[in-house]
Amino acid sequence: MDSPSLHIAMFPLFAMGHLTPYLHLSNKLAKRGHKISFFIPKNTQTKLEQFNLNPNLITFFPLNVPHVNGLPFGAETTSDVSFSLAPLIMTAMDQTQPQIELLLTQLNPKIVFFDFTFWLPKFAQTLGIKSLQYFIVSPATVSYVASPPRMCKGTNLTEFDFYETPKRLYNGLNFTDAIGFKGCREIEGPYVDYIEEQFAKPVLLSGPVLPEPSKTVLPKMILLYLLLRYCDIS
Repeated sequence: MDSPSLHIAMFPLFAMGHLTPYLHLSNKLAKRGHKISFFIPKNTQTKLEQFNLNPNLITFFPLNVPHVNGLPFGAETTSDVSFSLAPLIMTAMDQTQPQIELLLTQLNPKIVFFDFTFWLPKFAQTLGIKSLQYFIVSPATVSYVASPPRMCKGTNLTEFDFYETPKRLYNGLNFTDAIGFKGCREIEGPYVDYIEEQFAKPVLLSGPVLPEPSKTVLPKMILLYLLLRYCDIS
């Protein structure tokens, strides 16, 4: 993907553990000259702006997250609520669909990355936009949770029920143009081959996508404290 440059949209799950890796990936892609349109809950944007290392190429597009009965007012991500309320964050995310469709229509990116919004690939296809379901979990996890044989037999994974994870992932995998993972073939190879075979579409691996080393210099007083606290300087 080094040449030519692409316009890529990013629409991760409304959870900091998904938004942050997607931004790390965006930084890696922007470093190679690609333009990124990053869809993010409006009030969560300020929490991630400091990690945007390429503001000339990565643009945040804030979303108004609709209120869902049962959620605290202003809740946008799973970090804003207790574990038991996480399903309602997913419901709220689904209700941003009209905003996403309008943004995709206006921006017309070449490809859109997503993870849990299984309804996205079909609409993207109507606009001639390719879709890539990019996972921050491993191919082994997806193989176990959402493979066609397992879905045909049914699943009883209560730890995933709060996101309806198997159904969402399976539907997305069926309609996306390609599948991506945060990982490498040296470790995940057999599972990658299995997913390629089951869904008959390419599986791409981004590598670990580690964040850039921090360039922040700690204030002198903090450095002094650390020296005194943890080092024997007698």
